[in-house]
Amino acid sequence: MPDVRGETVADQRCFDVSCEPGLVIVRLFGEIDDRQSQMWRDRLTAEIQLRGAPRFVAFDMIDAHPKNSMKTRFEVAAYCRDLMKRVEWAALLLPVSVGGALVVRIVISIVATSRISVVASRPELDAVLASMRRGDRPKG
Repeated sequence: MPDVRGETVADQRCFDVSCEPGLVIVRLFGEIDDRQSQMWRDRLTAEIQLRGAPRFVAFDMIDAHPKNSMKTRFEVAAYCRDLMKRVEWAALLLPVSVGGALVVRIVISIVATSRISVVASRPELDAVLASMRRGDRPKG
């Protein structure tokens, strides 16, 4: 689990959302179907509406197993594209599964931004989070 220091505002059986000053961390885990995908997006949207858009956002998806439809995967990509218009930088900890990696590739191609750090381990994510907490853009 990433180093989460803020208030956990949503803790479901497939995701949690933690808010810190200038940073929101979304952790997805277990099987994520269409309904659960909509749930985490709705919760993140609610937090952004309540607190304002954070400067940084991080997604820990290493333990996620997407089982959602291609339609939902494109909806997630569009959601992330819109989110990236409101935040300065995002970090992604990639899932282990091939299906999860496909979702990430779709999101990155549709979002089409260089303001994303893609990491492959929790220590790497923790380093990116430390940079964000200092108010610095992560490298790469």
